[in-house]
Amino acid sequence: MSNETFLKNLVKVLSTPSVMEVFRESEDATINPFSNAPMNAMSFDARRIVEVSSGTFDEILMELTPPEGYELIVEGYAVYSDAQFASYTEFIPRLNGSRQFPYHGTPDLNNPYAPFKITMGLDNNLADSSIIPCNMRVSDQEVFSWSLTNQSPVSQVMGVRVKGYVRPVGGQSADYRIG
Repeated sequence: MSNETFLKNLVKVLSTPSVMEVFRESEDATINPFSNAPMNAMSFDARRIVEVSSGTFDEILMELTPPEGYELIVEGYAVYSDAQFASYTEFIPRLNGSRQFPYHGTPDLNNPYAPFKITMGLDNNLADSSIIPCNMRVSDQEVFSWSLTNQSPVSQVMGVRVKGYVRPVGGQSADYRIG
């Protein structure tokens, strides 16, 4: 599988020119102490920041699907918005259309169907200090997506970062290298 095919299969994103993708393989033969990645895995770090128009509701920001024979292990994510009030925005993570991380975010006691709402990040950027730990497996038959809502009277800059690793399923070795 070529590097180009791998990248196209792994990250399916609307408006790809505005996406920053970083893929790197550890040069160290040991496991990263901050990750549970096995030796045959490659680290994964995808980010996307866009300007979201006022009144935008549930617009897809990014979709991630591993290539056939691989799985994506999501170990953390970060969200960013320059909105003046967190109540104006929402970040919605989904796996095959179903909301993920149902107990992440700001408690919304008025909504029994969605008791937590992801409205803001831990910091004002997508740096490592903003990463919210999680643990989710995405198979090559699944789509992990992030959608955005902006109910502010003005457009807002909003973004998501997803971090983890990609590994072969069934004990295959990772026989290619992403530069």
